Amino acid sequence: MTLQTLIATYQATKHAEDKLRDERRELGRQIADAIEHPDEGSKTEEIGPYRVTVTGSINRKVDWDLFDDITADTGAHAPYTVKRALDIKGIKWLQKNDPDTWEMYARAITSKPGSPNIKIKEVDGDGI
Repeated sequence: MTLQTLIATYQATKHAEDKLRDERRELGRQIADAIEHPDEGSKTEEIGPYRVTVTGSINRKVDWDLFDDITADTGAHAPYTVKRALDIKGIKWLQKNDPDTWEMYARAITSKPGSPNIKIKEVDGDGI
């Protein structure tokens, strides 16, 4: 199989996958609309041979500057947690500029390659 054929097949498969994903999500919305469920939390019903669980969720966004001001003004225990994440730019900086320190941190970090991300955009032309 030529590279151009692989790319064309990849594009066709991705398009079909995207279409099926959109159809599945729409069906899921219809099922969720048909089963009374809480806005946040889950409800399970048995419908024929199926056990269907619908989980409602609420997406929240925070104005962290205002949130911090309120916490400082009230002195209240603020309802949040801190999520730790590696600073990749910091890692790369240490590797390049302070290899001795990086060597110590490297003992605590496991690295393995992830799946490659492929983006293909069709250009004007005859195609295949």
